[in-house]
Amino acid sequence: MRRVMALVSVVLLAAPAGAGTLHDVVNGLAKATGGQPATSGSSGGGGTSAGDVLGAIVDGLLDPDMAWSGGSGPPYTQPVLYGSGPAGAATLSAYLGLQSVIGSDGAGTIAAHASFEDLGFGLEATRYWEGPTSGQPSVQLDYLRLFGSYRLVHDGALAIWLEGGGAAVLALEDETILGGFAGLRVEKHVAGQLGVSLEIGGAVYSHGILGLEAEAAVDLWLLRVGYRVLAFDVGPPLHGPELGIAVTF
Repeated sequence: MRRVMALVSVVLLAAPAGAGTLHDVVNGLAKATGGQPATSGSSGGGGTSAGDVLGAIVDGLLDPDMAWSGGSGPPYTQPVLYGSGPAGAATLSAYLGLQSVIGSDGAGTIAAHASFEDLGFGLEATRYWEGPTSGQPSVQLDYLRLFGSYRLVHDGALAIWLEGGGAAVLALEDETILGGFAGLRVEKHVAGQLGVSLEIGGAVYSHGILGLEAEAAVDLWLLRVGYRVLAFDVGPPLHGPELGIAVTF
């Protein structure tokens, strides 16, 4: 419990100020696990591993050369909120965003969530990257979540979702760090095409590593402006403003 409170304190105190670099985070993970940091573009050791498979998934999702296809888009009438649809309706939402990470380079996130009535299922992948610094090679960290969700509250414009599932961190040459997480997402449709959301969750990984993530965002039609934080208790938090496109079907 002390470690959890310490991690929360570090995030709250460090988020408004300067953060450490992605190198610090990756080196902290390597120290905690006894592994070796993976440089960007490195595929790890020989043979196929869980890291290779998850890395291929993330590569496919976050390929910078990816192109959107299709003609006219779907009829967007409201901000993209998990709970924005009427009771009993099935919804599918998707998000693509870019983040400027304070003290580092950047990150890209792609996410999808499908729901029917009070049950949902989602996938989210984030890639953090940083160029070479102080004689160290460039590094990247891939963060992947696969989760289920349950709507605890659906009171008009307000929706509160309980989320839980598995998480994976790919930042080391020889190991994929796996864990489980749980969190809450609160969404509020303010007026017209304006909405706000807040998400916070915690995770426990192998080797006793603890994680915390949070995001606050404002949705205006297709545009989402937010602030995202990802922190592990072995290094400084990765945080910064994010801008993205959110759609719902």
